[in-house]
Amino acid sequence: MKETALITGASGGLGADIATLFAKDGIDLILVARSREKLEQRSQELSKYGIQVDILVSDSSEVRCC
Repeated sequence: MKETALITGASGGLGADIATLFAKDGIDLILVARSREKLEQRSQELSKYGIQVDILVSDSSEVRCC
């Protein structure tokens, strides 16, 4: 079974750097961030590593629990 990593804050900073490291290792990605445009751009950049990249636009500060 192929590995998949879920990365939050993936549109920039450490999240983007971590996504690149996983992509270079051939791990499929689910990228989460607030900006659809940045996620789509990041997805296109990472696809060059031959992996599947899915995006999820979400603001985790709005998530309510319990």
